[in-house]
Amino acid sequence: MVNEAILGGLRIAITHKSSLQKAMQSFYNAGYDKKEIEDAARIVMAEQQRQKTQQQENSVMSSTQTRNISTNSPTTKKAPSSKKIIFVILLVFVAIILLGGLAGIIIFKDKIF
Repeated sequence: MVNEAILGGLRIAITHKSSLQKAMQSFYNAGYDKKEIEDAARIVMAEQQRQKTQQQENSVMSSTQTRNISTNSPTTKKAPSSKKIIFVILLVFVAIILLGGLAGIIIFKDKIF
């Protein structure tokens, strides 16, 4: 069984950007057993390798997803063509004329019929 104090100390040293060798030397200088220090160091190194592998897999996955998103959906929207704009204006104009005619029929229905 690994000494939890050494294991925790090595983990903390690594998170504070200290080298594993320096942290091991500190525990050795403090009087801890060399074998216990080395066992804890192996565990910390294995954890670091797992984290690096996971980070690489995550970065590959996120870059693949980003690439798929960017190829599937365009990032810039195209402006409507001038033909579409003219067609919409024409439809609005016709609708206004028809509504005006309908209003005229309703207003002057007594004189027309």
